Amino acid sequence: MDPSKCAKFHTPDFIMVSNDVTWDYAQYEKAHQEMYPKRKSLKVSYDDIFAKENKVTAFVRVYIENKDGTKHEFMVMLIAHIQGDKIHRLYEVTYPGWE
Repeated sequence: MDPSKCAKFHTPDFIMVSNDVTWDYAQYEKAHQEMYPKRKSLKVSYDDIFAKENKVTAFVRVYIENKDGTKHEFMVMLIAHIQGDKIHRLYEVTYPGWE
């Protein structure tokens, strides 16, 4: 994600838990600021998505190609809690992990 869009899509007190690692908004935004310049492309494919009231659950595949030509595919099962029109909490299991 373009890091300049973090505030548009996430609450200021956003928390993400991915594979038992917790990131707050500042850590999430910083990670995107570090990753974004390295990316050539990012594509998200939704296999399943369900929403009810302020919760969304989905199984997605994320395809990333870096400017150096390396390619990565991630499978993500997520549950998002929406507050207003932004993501407030995001819980996910990702394979392989983001690290």
